[in-house]
Amino acid sequence: MINLTEFIQKDIDNLFSISGAFWAFSREQFDKAKIDGVKYIDDGMGLFIPQNKYDFFDSEYKNIIQNSTKKHIEKYGADAIIRYEYFNHEQQLGHYYDVKDSNTYRALNSFIGQKGFEIENIERVFKECYNEAIENDWF
Repeated sequence: MINLTEFIQKDIDNLFSISGAFWAFSREQFDKAKIDGVKYIDDGMGLFIPQNKYDFFDSEYKNIIQNSTKKHIEKYGADAIIRYEYFNHEQQLGHYYDVKDSNTYRALNSFIGQKGFEIENIERVFKECYNEAIENDWF
């Protein structure tokens, strides 16, 4: 299984290309990537978007995430995605009942609100995964 980031990478790369957005983590990187005469919005964490393309970028980004989460769920199913993130974040080293205060839950943020990603189902899958980890001594 691939995670959501890998699932959407091609669409995100295309969005960056057509909007002129880029990542820069230093003044040198910003100066190298910017286009003279274009005003940029610093969207935080190193993301710069041309001011005249900001609304387009924001809207398209949200559409990509929304459509991709639906496709990801259709391809793998909620339980498999939750299970993947549980073991990917080594949640068994924490405890299954710390659901909302876990990196695993935060990794599922894009899915919350979708069918199968209700807190009760996430807690159920966490408990199943935790019990599997105990049975197999995955600590």
